[in-house]
Amino acid sequence: MICIKSVLKLKLLYNFVLDAWSLWSLRVKFQVLYFFGYHLELPIWLTFAFFIIWFIGMINAINLIDGMDGLAGGSFLIICIGAAFIGWMNNNMAFSVIYMIVMGGLFGFLIFNGRPAKFFMGDTGSLFLGFTIAIMPILFFMTQTNREILDLT
Repeated sequence: MICIKSVLKLKLLYNFVLDAWSLWSLRVKFQVLYFFGYHLELPIWLTFAFFIIWFIGMINAINLIDGMDGLAGGSFLIICIGAAFIGWMNNNMAFSVIYMIVMGGLFGFLIFNGRPAKFFMGDTGSLFLGFTIAIMPILFFMTQTNREILDLT
C-alpha cells in the first residue's frame, strides 16, 4: 500500500525539480522585479527562490481546483483568452499563438468535462495547466521583441 505522505513528498520533489530545470533551461536571470511601478533589485538566489515558490504555488493552485466538473478547465480557458488578447495587443504573436493552441485543447476538453463529466483532467492535465500559468509572465518577457515591461497597475 502506498503512503499518502510519500506520494505528496514525491509530487513536491517533482515540482521543485521541474521548476528548477525550467528556470535554468530558459536562462532566466531576472535580478530586477517590477512590482506596482517599483523595481526591486534582488540577489540571484533570492530571485530563484521567489520563482520556485511562485511555480509551486501556481501549479498546486490549479491542481486543487480540479475537483469539480469544468472548474479548472473553464477558469484556465478564461486566463488563456486574456493572455492571447494581451499578446495580440502588444504585437507578441508567439505568446498569443501558444495560448490559442492551449485554448483549442481546452475547448475540446470542456465539451466532455461538463456536467456529468465523461473525461477528467487528473494530475497530468492540472499540473500542465499550472505550469503553463506559472511560466506565462516569463514567456511573455522572453518572446517580446522590444523587451518592454508590461505594467498592469
